[in-house]
Amino acid sequence: MDQKGRQLQFLSPYCAAVSARIASTLVKEGKKKGLAINVGVVTPYSAQAQLISKILEGENVDRTRITASTVHRFQGNERECIVFDLVEGYPYAPGVLTKGQFINSEPGRLITVAISRAEGKFILVGNSRYVRSRFNKDDAILQVMDGIEKSGQVVDSQSILPLFGTGTPPTKAENISKELLECNLSVWNEKSFYEAFRHDLKNATSSVVIFSPFIARKRLNTLLNDFRLCIEKGTKVYVITRHPDLSSYKAETQELIEQIREIGVKVLIASEEIGINEKFHDKIAVVDNVVLYHGSMNILSQTDSSESMIAFRKRKTVEELMKTFDINRIIRKYQNIAGKHLSAIPLIKMVEKKLMEEMNPESCSECGERLVLVKGSQSFYFACPNMLDKDCNTKKEVDKEIVKKAISNMKIECKKCLRGHMTFREGKRGPFIGCDQYPISHCKSTLDFDDDFVG
Repeated sequence: MDQKGRQLQFLSPYCAAVSARIASTLVKEGKKKGLAINVGVVTPYSAQAQLISKILEGENVDRTRITASTVHRFQGNERECIVFDLVEGYPYAPGVLTKGQFINSEPGRLITVAISRAEGKFILVGNSRYVRSRFNKDDAILQVMDGIEKSGQVVDSQSILPLFGTGTPPTKAENISKELLECNLSVWNEKSFYEAFRHDLKNATSSVVIFSPFIARKRLNTLLNDFRLCIEKGTKVYVITRHPDLSSYKAETQELIEQIREIGVKVLIASEEIGINEKFHDKIAVVDNVVLYHGSMNILSQTDSSESMIAFRKRKTVEELMKTFDINRIIRKYQNIAGKHLSAIPLIKMVEKKLMEEMNPESCSECGERLVLVKGSQSFYFACPNMLDKDCNTKKEVDKEIVKKAISNMKIECKKCLRGHMTFREGKRGPFIGCDQYPISHCKSTLDFDDDFVG
């Protein structure tokens, strides 16, 4: 997996929220005591550092006193307090930047740097159960955790989030205070989440996106009416889930998918075509792009298990998380294949038009629909637009040289350097479009095939 993929794999919104809250609390408490405390929040992955920075923007705190960055970038700096955000957690294996001994390993050097940057306090934010089950006794991070438990202080993260004292979140919608619903960060358990979520669904005006790997009848029935009301008032509802074949209850899952499709819900089956792993684990809900839930709960299948979801209600934080999880791109890929565009014509449709003039592919042999151009991870092909909904499997490969020629003939000017033109290129993540001046002036302007076309 490429570097960006590794960063996305390990990003944990809950850890980021806890780290940001600790840092802001340290600065605020220091100010009350007349102390100008400077805090550094460090983490192995740049995606996590960016998210922490966005969360801190929502905290009422002097941002000049807090720096959030990767450990690599923090070398040479010192702070009174260092918060080390480990990030690692289930269901993934530890990353190459965290698992290793103190001696002769990159993780050992990084952890040493993080500890040595603290002039006073060093705080480790992580999942202790995960560390003990996935790290070896001679790994640096486990040794640090053992040292903290023996000589320092261990604090349960739940004393930091939820945010409202020691009480538990309300279990009825009418008891949810305006303060809680407008709070930048809040944590909900399986008993309280659905009332808060249904409240957000009731107030949704533009879109709802739900990532739920599994769907179960009992839980779905409690939300069907909310979905109907959303669709009746013009709110688009998208559900991203796994293929029924990956469920223990294949027939029932297929039936439930068809049931919510019939009321107008757009169901996106996880696949390479829409840019999400078919066995994805993420549990996410986004309402109107202004509130985002993330946690351990399968929203459309949870029944008896103990789960939790954290709600982010700060626009910049939500935007960062949506970018991190590639949510807009996934929806756009679905729209491009299904032929349901909500904005300007995407670039891939312009390329498709050029190729149609040259290749004239036939219609789908199964349903008769006109084929559309699809960009896979490393290739292009014409496929049926119903491939996402009806499993029409018609595919016709397209030579990359033909795509390259089509893009060249479009003569798309580079909007960044204003000298070059956008051309077909390939990288670790597959084909993309980049400025032809890169070898000359190192212009790094790029476009994705699902971006809007601007001639």
